[in-house]
Amino acid sequence: YFTLTEPGVYNITVVVLSESLGNHIREASLWIRSYPA
Repeated sequence: YFTLTEPGVYNITVVVLSESLGNHIREASLWIRSYPA
């Protein structure tokens, strides 16, 4: 039983957003680490 309901779309959006956010955080931390204060 599978329907593309609002919760399903919401879950997919959360997964995609958190994945993209994780990549940005990883890039930012690498960038910060390569430029020591």
